[in-house]
Amino acid sequence: MKLILILFRAAYWGKLDVLEFLVFVGGDIKSIDSMGRTPAEVAFHRNNMPVFDFLENSNFSFQLFFFILLCFIMFYYIFLILIFFFSLPLSQ
Repeated sequence: MKLILILFRAAYWGKLDVLEFLVFVGGDIKSIDSMGRTPAEVAFHRNNMPVFDFLENSNFSFQLFFFILLCFIMFYYIFLILIFFFSLPLSQ
């Protein structure tokens, strides 16, 4: 909840660097405030055009990126465990 509040405040004050970081760590740019506005709408009404352009053109899903990264790490560790398991000598 606090991440969404900070996201709206960054859009309101035109803090593009803060907004980019918040989106990178998983901030939802499609969230809606109590007045039914998205962060892009807040930036537009405050005339923060660089922030508005970033929010409107941001189609890269960092959540999908982190999910794929997590899957890769998980399969890597499974691979290492299997290599370790099959490299053990068989008991006679």
